[in-house]
Amino acid sequence: MRRLKILALCWAVTASAAGVKPSSLVPAESAETFRLSSSLTYTERRGLGAKIEQGLREGVYSAKYQNDKGTYFVGPNQAVCQGSPPCTAFRIEGGIWVSKQNSADIRIFLVQGLTEPLADSIAKFGLAGFLAKVDLGKYFLFPENKQFARQLADARTNGSANPQP
Repeated sequence: MRRLKILALCWAVTASAAGVKPSSLVPAESAETFRLSSSLTYTERRGLGAKIEQGLREGVYSAKYQNDKGTYFVGPNQAVCQGSPPCTAFRIEGGIWVSKQNSADIRIFLVQGLTEPLADSIAKFGLAGFLAKVDLGKYFLFPENKQFARQLADARTNGSANPQP
């Protein structure tokens, strides 16, 4: 029960971040793609020092949507993984986001989603549950990671990217 309360709180915090509604996006003008020949992941510490690994599965990521801030490149289904190292389960919808103000700012984005059982469990926690559901379907950017962005830039320019040791 305690874990569910913590999870509900995490969703509530995430929901309070500035997500982008898909209805506010327009079709991308670019025909550019990113081609990842293998999965790419990176690890960093967040919050109270917890190690988090996140990444993208191999595949083609095509420019699909844009707004005044950037372009969203959508990849294969369930393209994003996030979790405690190692990150092996790709279960989150999303892809690659590129800033229009700084082309070197390349990040992962995810589409906020909940499985039905998780949504039912979170609903028991009142306001936290409500906040978790408010942002379903919105696009959220991961924090910038310059080394990972350089690897993704190589996939954009050279047509392939491989994890660097």
